[in-house]
This record gives sequence, structure tokens and C-alpha cells, in this order.
Amino acid sequence: MRDVIWACWAIVVVTLIGGGLKAQLRRSRPLMQNPRTSLVWVIYGVIIGLVVQVVPRRVWTPLSVTGPEFQAAGVVLALVGSLWIVWSRQTLGPQFTEAPTIGADHHLITRGPYGITRHPIYSGALCLVTGTMMFSGFGQWVPILIATAGVLWIKLRAEERLLSHVYPAEYAQYRALVPALIPRARCRPPAAQQ
Repeated sequence: MRDVIWACWAIVVVTLIGGGLKAQLRRSRPLMQNPRTSLVWVIYGVIIGLVVQVVPRRVWTPLSVTGPEFQAAGVVLALVGSLWIVWSRQTLGPQFTEAPTIGADHHLITRGPYGITRHPIYSGALCLVTGTMMFSGFGQWVPILIATAGVLWIKLRAEERLLSHVYPAEYAQYRALVPALIPRARCRPPAAQQ
């Protein structure tokens, strides 16, 4: 089962990095951009590195919970999260960027996973990290999940501000209908699908 977890992470990394490079080559000059959120990922990487390498394993023992039911649920969550990320990234196509950016050829995407949550890549990332945490017995993954949620929240807020500024009426309607991260039961996608 550990191989499934690694495969989920590998698929996500290849999808995001490979797809990001491909989109970068085809992208037009941005009209609006918020590059500061890229620094957040550097800080996140340092925190994760410190948590995993510096803090002794015995510190995480009280937070550890293991069992086959947690591992099985973790694998399922990781699979769902990674597939959700791939679907979301493919739906964005060349509009995918690592930092919140609006290009001249961009439009508000509300179809596919974006009709279920406004930030489905982040929803998938939280599923993937939570699944990995459950599979690994929680422990050192608890602060990693907290750090991931914090970084994604910062990036989500930056994207929301940018999209609200560029598409004020359309984004307000979309925001009223579609939740940010956690799907609602019977969530109706916006009427005007793009």
C-alpha cells in the first residue's frame, strides 16, 4: 500500500510541474499577478524540512495512531486527492499558474471540478496530505497537514482577491453558489458554464 501512496505523490508532482512548464511555454503575458505567494511555498518547504529532519521521532509517538483501517482509509483519500488534483489541473489547461495570475487570454473556469469547489486543486492537496497522514499513522504528518492547510489558505485568499477584482460580478455569483474547499451536498454549478 505504501507504493500506492508514493504513486499518488508522483502523479501529482508530474502533473503540476510538467503541466506547469507546458502551460508556462504557451502562456501570454499576465495582466495581473500576485507573485508573493511563491515565497510562502519556500517557507512551507523549510518548515516541512525542519519537522521531518530535526524533530526526533519520539516526539511524534503520542500523536501516532496506526491500524489497517486507518491505512486503508488513508490510501483511498490519497487516491481521491491525487485524481482530484489531476482532473482540476487538466480542466485549467494553459491557465494553470504557480502564483495567482490573470492573463489576457484567461477566463473564469466554473466547469468540472470548479463547479464543485472553487479551489479543487487545494481540496485535492488536503485530501492527499490527510490520506498520507492516516496511512503513516499521523505522528509527524499532523504539523505537516496544519502547515499545508495554512499555506493553501494564504494562497486561496490571494486568488480570491485577484479573481474578485478581475471578474467582480461573475465571481461574486460563482462564490455564492460554489464552496471554496469542501463540496456541499447537491452543490449546483453556476448556470453559465465555460
